[in-house]
Amino acid sequence: KSSSQNKPMSKSVATSAGMRLLKPNMSRRTRDPMLYAFPSFDRCDSLLFFAHSLARHLNSGDIPSVAKLFASHISTDCHIHSVKASCRGNHRIACPTVDAPTLVRMYAMHNEIFPDRITCVRSVQVDGNQIKALSYIKFTNSPAIIGSFAETTKEPLFVTFFGKDWKTTQRQKIEDDERPEQQKDEIYRLIEAGKDMVVHSRMEYTLTIDDRTRKIIAWKAVMNTMSIAAAGDDGGDDFTPTC
Repeated sequence: KSSSQNKPMSKSVATSAGMRLLKPNMSRRTRDPMLYAFPSFDRCDSLLFFAHSLARHLNSGDIPSVAKLFASHISTDCHIHSVKASCRGNHRIACPTVDAPTLVRMYAMHNEIFPDRITCVRSVQVDGNQIKALSYIKFTNSPAIIGSFAETTKEPLFVTFFGKDWKTTQRQKIEDDERPEQQKDEIYRLIEAGKDMVVHSRMEYTLTIDDRTRKIIAWKAVMNTMSIAAAGDDGGDDFTPTC
């Protein structure tokens, strides 16, 4: 047989331009690689973005979403340990330990007392089974708002964490701090005048994750006040420098 008989036969294909020959593709070249869409990823459902999700819900005053976030990621036997550090971080005062539902109630109370509170997450790091987050917080400490809330609230946590008298509570906080005496005197003057004060704080979270359940089993927060100034002040006499 001739060699032409061993070649594959071309197939005639009808087209609008008439008949043309369609030859089989005998090339050994591989096809172009396929592009696959990256699977959808919900950041809100990730422990790595827990601090960001919490900050977003608090900034919008969405306390029900905070409760839902806690229910999804925090173990029922988890306890939150909070520590108030001094301006320079050398002196620390332990706050009462609370559970997740109590912390939700505290956030709801803060939402009423500090309506302009803004939280910004600066960084998140993973170290073994721990997630460490650093955030900065700004809010206005208003004696008028807190006094009005104290007259109407039935929340027992208010007296535990804010005391019965605004001036006494604020003075005690400053007395326990390590600020220079000149700064303390400036803040005392704001307190005695009953002025609204803009507060900048720093918060460090350490979340310990259970390897089996993938839930938070321990939460430690260290917070300290960086600066206090009279609300609306542009850096005049009432300004308290940052530590």
